[in-house]
Amino acid sequence: MLRLVFGVSTAASAAVLAIFLGGLGLGGLLLGRRADRARSPLRLYADLETGVAVAAAATPLLLAVVARLYFLLGGTAVLGLAGATVLRLALAVVVLGLPAVLMGGTLPAAVRAVERGADAGRRRTGLLYGANTLGAVGGSLYATFLALELLGTNLTVWSASLLNLVVALAARLLVARPGAPAAAPPESPEPAPTGAAPVALVLVAAAVVGFAFLLMELVWYRMLAPLLGGSTYTFGLILAVALAGIGAGGLVYAAGARARRPSLVGFVTTCVVEALCIALPYALGDRVALLAMQLRPLGWLPVTMLVAFPAAAVAGYQFPLLVGLLGAGERGVGREVGLAYAANTAGAIFGSLAGGFGLIPLLTAPGAWRAVVLVLVALGAVCLLQALRGGAPLRRALLPLGLGLASVLLCLADGPTAFWRHSAIGAGRLEVSFTAPNDLRRLLDDRRRRIVWEADGVESAVALDAWDAYGFLINGKKDGNAIGDAATQVMLGLIGALRHPHPRTALVIGLGTGSTAGWLAQVPSIEHIDVVELEPAVVHVAEVCSPVNYDVLRDPKVHLVLGDGREFLLTTRATYDLIVSEPSSPYRAGIASLFTREFYQAAARRLAEGGIFSQWVQAYEVDAQTVRTIYATLGEVFPVVESWEAQLGNLLLTGRRQAEPDDLKRLATLVETEPYRSALALVWGVAGVEGLYSGFIADGRLAAALRDGEGGRVNTDDRTVIEFEFARSVGRAGLFDAEDLFALAVARGNGRPPLAGGTVDWNLVGELRTVRALAEGRGTTARVKDPALQQRLLARDAYAHGDLRGAQEHWLAQDVGPRGPIDVTMLAESLSATADPRALPYIEQVRVLQPPEADALLARWKASAGEVGAAAEHLQATFRGCRTFPWCYRPLLARSLDLAWELTQRRPDLGAALFETLAEPFAVRTLDGQRVSTYFSIGLTTDFPGRCLAAFAALEPRVPWERRVLEQRERCYALKHDPRAARAHADLAAFVAATPGTIDGGLGAAGR
Repeated sequence: MLRLVFGVSTAASAAVLAIFLGGLGLGGLLLGRRADRARSPLRLYADLETGVAVAAAATPLLLAVVARLYFLLGGTAVLGLAGATVLRLALAVVVLGLPAVLMGGTLPAAVRAVERGADAGRRRTGLLYGANTLGAVGGSLYATFLALELLGTNLTVWSASLLNLVVALAARLLVARPGAPAAAPPESPEPAPTGAAPVALVLVAAAVVGFAFLLMELVWYRMLAPLLGGSTYTFGLILAVALAGIGAGGLVYAAGARARRPSLVGFVTTCVVEALCIALPYALGDRVALLAMQLRPLGWLPVTMLVAFPAAAVAGYQFPLLVGLLGAGERGVGREVGLAYAANTAGAIFGSLAGGFGLIPLLTAPGAWRAVVLVLVALGAVCLLQALRGGAPLRRALLPLGLGLASVLLCLADGPTAFWRHSAIGAGRLEVSFTAPNDLRRLLDDRRRRIVWEADGVESAVALDAWDAYGFLINGKKDGNAIGDAATQVMLGLIGALRHPHPRTALVIGLGTGSTAGWLAQVPSIEHIDVVELEPAVVHVAEVCSPVNYDVLRDPKVHLVLGDGREFLLTTRATYDLIVSEPSSPYRAGIASLFTREFYQAAARRLAEGGIFSQWVQAYEVDAQTVRTIYATLGEVFPVVESWEAQLGNLLLTGRRQAEPDDLKRLATLVETEPYRSALALVWGVAGVEGLYSGFIADGRLAAALRDGEGGRVNTDDRTVIEFEFARSVGRAGLFDAEDLFALAVARGNGRPPLAGGTVDWNLVGELRTVRALAEGRGTTARVKDPALQQRLLARDAYAHGDLRGAQEHWLAQDVGPRGPIDVTMLAESLSATADPRALPYIEQVRVLQPPEADALLARWKASAGEVGAAAEHLQATFRGCRTFPWCYRPLLARSLDLAWELTQRRPDLGAALFETLAEPFAVRTLDGQRVSTYFSIGLTTDFPGRCLAAFAALEPRVPWERRVLEQRERCYALKHDPRAARAHADLAAFVAATPGTIDGGLGAAGR
């Protein structure tokens, strides 16, 4: 609920959690003593539960009031980060304070009602604590997997309030029933001290274990998100498992002998056992990720149980044990439960705030994981010293010492690597099989090698995959590729800019690679762009992607705001001609709040007259019902919603207050100017107005029909239904296809935009849709009646599959010229494959926009003509040019790398120059995996002794786990007397020993 004010950030969630925990602790502290004095603790419990129900029922209304107040005061935009944070905390206290305080008092009251003097170890406290926590498991499962989606947030809160009333009524009936035991007499204000350990030490220990567990819970959320998907279901499951562990631990404590008092050494043992339970899954490392991958999605529960349940169970055992250390039986139990509860929640508050606001980014999530282990071991050591000073026998310290040492040693393991953290296993993006140890090693190392940078940000784990151009990953799932997703990222902003009569200001929600804002800033009329990014670590992504975003972070037109895009829209006083929203995938927890009716209403209020709102919509791994809901939601706010396909699987929906026909005369002039001309040619492979409309799918009438057909079913702040629908469909293909939407629009006569002042060749528009597929590296299986068009389609399909001769033959079977820039490239390369002179004019056309590409085409032509030396020179020019020019057509560049290898096979003397030229990566690391492989192969083939060290330097420290490579590595390091020779020999021996069918084990490798 509070994300309406706080937003969806991790820091905000940590702050809300801290406030809630603070209320619980304060309630336990204030009301614990009252529970001791009460003649009927059960009646007090009933009164508190009634208060919780009433206070909780009022929170939706109270929240609406404080949210309105916060936004009226201007939020971060007016108050600044510090002022807005203080205000949000204060407002959250207003909303959560009373129900949390009352709830915190229920535990001491309930414990006071059930404890008896004969219970020396306060086992009934453990029983009540365990039962209460297991009830919380049911509540979290009910809310996560049922109520929030079906009922919405408000009804879920009210249903919980109703349940509280039922519990309160049941407690009153127990008090009033005939034969009920007489109320316990109130105790004296100051019970005699009966603790088994110093009170101060126990309270400090309660605070430390609370700190450790809450910090560890945040680490679990961060670390398990890539394995479980990062959806609301993920966090609900982790919470449920953690609560189940706590509840089970409380019940285990309750099962102990009631006559036996807990001891300080016993508490020490729980600390080191908890540390061991936390350290074990850390030491298992990527084995946990492999288990999740093999069992997905059924493996979600086992994996979560493996990682979180054991430690949570020990934590559940600890709390009643700490209460037992403070005293025995019912005497003072309310006060002591309240003290322990307050100390424990105080530590938990610090853990949540420290983790959410700094420790995880500072230490990294794995580092924080290890730190929790060390904190628990250190706490155990301090308490053990106190116990030994108090007379505990030394032999009882041996087991805790051994377990603590084992826990610390487990922290020395490698732990989770990039394979765990950046593989999107939970989203179903990594499903591979392996049958042998070498296959497994190859799988792990290949993934680790791809990641060239990673950071734990405030909100997410962020990484850069450099295998085929920079792709940035958020919690394991790729959110964008500098080249592969450029068609979406660039055109998402430019389509609105093209169709607006004179755009001057723009707001972009989501920085990513920076391409959307960077290309928008090149529009001459644009004067100012605000970019709002939630995760500060993403700024580095935009920095390294500067070749594709016009160095956006240094553009004076662009102003970067680090914060929540939703809050920015609700609090800014600025208006914009263009608003572009490109958040992460909606299945991720909280992201669906950027697809709600209220969010769109906020965007509409911030649009200037004639403004255009642009929304990216994921059109893959989503069902048609969810897409209709998005249309209905956007259409409820914007009367005119038009649909574009920016790229395969990526929809762009534009919202306007009223239909505006496109001025074709103006557009025809505009698309021939920059940056539109370059954008259409480089990322869509098309040109002209027809090229622009090749991305158009449906006019506003289709969207209106879809909206009306939903009968009012929309995505709202109260009920974010698409969040759950996306989460259920993630990883599943074949659910929805934008082509079906286009076919429906055509069938209804809604497939063309309203036009004025000219005509469009719609036949050409249709053909250019296949040209765009070719620009994305895809073929087409379309079949048409027109023989000439069919030949062009076959030519493009052949070219997409690397068949240059086939592309040439099919194209020359008809007499129409190229229909777009990508056709020019296709003709130039396919004709160059046979050294056809007709290729040369096309090559010069390519040179206008893509000089390195023209050199690649000339290299192909020269090689086909037998001019091998000249071909190599042009390849060198290509590779040098592609270091700074990012828009080389990737299939052509890939074939150029293959050609470089072929030329060195024919003329080894060419290897030196090509090897040197390939030493540096291309812009934004385009085709980096293939570049490194080609560089390595040329170096080893043309001059092994002279180039092998440089060649292997490009692969270390994780060389491909292949026998041939490992043998060459061993040979190179031995030849050069490199200190890594021993490691190379050991790796080769390990490979041979793990190869099925070998009988020599490591001996064969040793003799080579």
